[in-house]
Amino acid sequence: MDRIVSQARSLTTRLSSPILYELGIKEAVAAFVEKIETNCAVSFQTDFTRQPIKANTAVLALLYRCVCEMIVNATKHAQAECVVVAIDKIGDRVVATVRDDGIGFNGNEKMTASVQGTGSGLPAIKEKLAGLGGELMIHSRPGDFTEVTVRVPCRID
Repeated sequence: MDRIVSQARSLTTRLSSPILYELGIKEAVAAFVEKIETNCAVSFQTDFTRQPIKANTAVLALLYRCVCEMIVNATKHAQAECVVVAIDKIGDRVVATVRDDGIGFNGNEKMTASVQGTGSGLPAIKEKLAGLGGELMIHSRPGDFTEVTVRVPCRID
């Protein structure tokens, strides 16, 4: 699993520039999901809006990193059989959700611990999102699911 996570993070960096900026966020996430799916026992479903997602370069890069981190977390920690990745544009915001059917966790304890601190992962995502006027929401139920949603404005000045 550590090897898969390492490969996934490496892939995030390699794919970020060419696919994200040439084809778009949906295509970049789909390519990431396809690569992850070939290396683990988790199946994936994608639910992407049909409308184009137009956003600042900084927003797209952050959103891509967020979604990839959420996918890696689901494959690494959730013990899930299926992960659903959704991206939509609602008003002036892009909304990305990663939901797994894994073991979940007691929200108040792990959620608070997981979004505090420094470094990479959810704490870094939450901090970066806040700096752009975005937000991170986590919903989980032990033995059932975890759903992580990121909302970020399409445009930042």
